[in-house]
Order: sequence, then structure tokens, then C-alpha cells
Amino acid sequence: MQYDGKVRAGSSVAASGGRPRRSPHASVSSRESILEAAKQLFLQHGYDAVNMDELALAAGISRRTLYNQFSGKQTIFRAMIERQWSQLDRGDEAELTARSDVADVLREVARRTLALVMRPDHVALVRMVIAESRRFPWISEEFYRIGGRPRMQLFIAYLRDLARHGLLACEYPELAAYQFIGLLEEALHWPNVMASGPAFELPAVEVVIEEAVRTFLARYRPQRENVSC
Repeated sequence: MQYDGKVRAGSSVAASGGRPRRSPHASVSSRESILEAAKQLFLQHGYDAVNMDELALAAGISRRTLYNQFSGKQTIFRAMIERQWSQLDRGDEAELTARSDVADVLREVARRTLALVMRPDHVALVRMVIAESRRFPWISEEFYRIGGRPRMQLFIAYLRDLARHGLLACEYPELAAYQFIGLLEEALHWPNVMASGPAFELPAVEVVIEEAVRTFLARYRPQRENVSC
């Protein structure tokens, strides 16, 4: 039986202990089925309103199977966040070296970042994290610890390496990293999260990326280099 968003706690299926029919996700591993079902339920109802019976029913597995995979709802939520962030294509981290063309690497970082944060399901997840974190502060902490922080630290390390090689005049790489990502997300991510939309009609995504790269390099490219990006 596939969860339709109407079966809640205390339902006859959950209370009777009967095994629900296999969902269309049954051909996928049970772990993937659980995490995909959890994502849909959490986005629809929020973290607090979902229970383990509903998660098992939505995944098309028994409650026992669910507990064999995960110790509880909090563990499932963390795994779901890890799965979501893993869909950000980081590519070969060896690209992020001082030997790479700086402008090209910045463009690639921008494309990979926006490919995830502009996805409707990621926008919905960010909204849910913000809403639930008032009651459950660990949710926002885990969301950033699992996804945002490792990727930002990689980018910061890359900028620090560029500065060490004299390719950027960047005294505060941490600040510079947040500035670059902010140039992208302020225009293309946060207006969607706030459901307000942009304040004006934006150009194409590639134009936004190119302008962010030019703005960043105009500030941080060493003055001795008079090279256009």
C-alpha cells in the first residue's frame, strides 16, 4: 500500500500490525525506499507530525524492517539529509587546486551549487528545516553540518590556496567564500525559499553566474594582473 497522505497515527493498518502491500518502490533497496518516503512525508507534514508507523507504510515495509534499518525517526531524518546533500555533484575535488583557471573553477562551483539549491525539492526542504528548527534546533544544525559546512570548507580551502600562491589577494578566505555563494543564492535561491520570487526579472542563470564571477574577481584578483575573466 502506498501512502496517500491521509493515513495517520492510529490507523487500522498501523494498529493491526498487518503488513502493508509493497509500494512501487519495492524494487529499490529498502533503505532507499525508506529515505525517499521519509523525504516526501517530512516535506508534506513536517518532522514532528510524522511517526514511524507512517514511515513504514509509506516505504512499503514492515515496522520491524524499518527498525532493522534505523533506530528511530531522528536517525532517518539525518540519513535523509545526507542523501539530499549527496545529490550535489561535487565532481573531482582535485579540480579545486591553484593550478586550475580561477574563473573556470568559480563557474563550476556556481553551477554545481545552483543545480542543487534551485531544485524545488531542496527549496521545500530548506523551508521545512527553517520551520521545524524553532522546536527542534538540532535539525538546522544537522542540515548545515552534513551539507553546507563540508562544502563551504572545501571552497574556503581552495581560496586560501589561491591566496597562498598569489593568485588571489584574499586576506579573509572565509568571508570571500560566503560572499561568492551569497552573490548566487541571494538572487536565485532565497527568493524561492521565501516564496516571494525575485524583486525584478533576472537574466538567465549563466548570466547571473558570470556576473558573480566577474564581481568576485574584480575584488580579489591581485592588482598586478590586468586580466579579464
